[in-house]
Amino acid sequence: MSSNTNENSGFDNNNNNNKINNETEQILKSSSSSVNNNNIISSININQNVKQHQQQQQHQQIYKVPLTPSKPKTSQIQQTSIHQSTTPLLQSQSILQPIPQTITSTLQQQQQVKKEEQKLKLIQQAHINSLIQSGPPQLSPPALFGTIEPLLYRTNSLYPANFPFIKLLSLKTVVQLSPEVPIKAVSSFFQENNINLIHLGLKSWKVDSSWKPLTDELIKECLEIVLDYNYYPLMITCTSGVHQSGVLVGCLRRLQNWNLTSILVEYKAFSGQSNTRYVNEQFIELFDVDLVTFPNRLPTWFIEQQKMLEEELEEFENSNFTNNSNEGSVSNSTDKLSISTELSNQNNSENSNSNSVNSSSNSVLNNTNTSTINETKTK
Repeated sequence: MSSNTNENSGFDNNNNNNKINNETEQILKSSSSSVNNNNIISSININQNVKQHQQQQQHQQIYKVPLTPSKPKTSQIQQTSIHQSTTPLLQSQSILQPIPQTITSTLQQQQQVKKEEQKLKLIQQAHINSLIQSGPPQLSPPALFGTIEPLLYRTNSLYPANFPFIKLLSLKTVVQLSPEVPIKAVSSFFQENNINLIHLGLKSWKVDSSWKPLTDELIKECLEIVLDYNYYPLMITCTSGVHQSGVLVGCLRRLQNWNLTSILVEYKAFSGQSNTRYVNEQFIELFDVDLVTFPNRLPTWFIEQQKMLEEELEEFENSNFTNNSNEGSVSNSTDKLSISTELSNQNNSENSNSNSVNSSSNSVLNNTNTSTINETKTK
């Protein structure tokens, strides 16, 4: 009995051992399958994370957001090949650790970019609202600014408050007739905007006679610049904006064949009654226009005006010719009428003379008859 019990106990022990071995094998299989599953899941997660990382890189390239330096993929592949057999879970963790850092950094950068864009939009909106409230920018032209002809202007001395208005003219040349030097702000403004300053007032022109305010040579040189289209757009300046520039404009009007009264009206419109000078008016009237030599490239407004003057002269000559022909025909007809009237008058005078002779002869006959009758009675 004791032997049977020992055999039974040994058999039970063997069965228990077999069960344990089977259980361990199942546990090992399940663990291996779980490891494989974990490897598959980790590889799927890695692929998804890599795809997301690539999409974020493309999105960042569009918005030009700099990326944080990440580990190269080759090192990751080498690490996976080295640790694949030993610790797949640790391998997946080592691959997945840098990806969330890059994602968070790029998200932060994107948020910063969005914030900056929003700030810029707010600043632009505030600027637009301020412009709407304040209205258009206020432009202050000079006090005696005027347009002589298209792209030809006149003005008094400039100041920094006039610079925004002068910029709109896009000037190429400025001619200054007064001897005063412009202030530093004006000269720097001309340099910044590539405006050529011709300071004719600095030249020491000797006046021929005491009454002339300017010299003929100065006005001649300035008029030759004004008639040269290579200097356009052009502006003429002087300190007062009345005397030197007014004399120059008056001489230019003389070249344009204006009437003297209209020239003086324009001069007085800028000078006013208090600043008018009889010397300037006399200089405009006596200036010799034939001194000016016309340049090769004349402005269009001057060419058009000359053509209009030529057409008017032709029409005037044609009208005079027709009037002369009409006057000749009228004079011929009047001559004929005068001749006919003279003839009729002569005929009338002859008739009157004959009538008077007849009447006188009749009166003589009557007298003789009466005398003979009286003589017979006395006898």
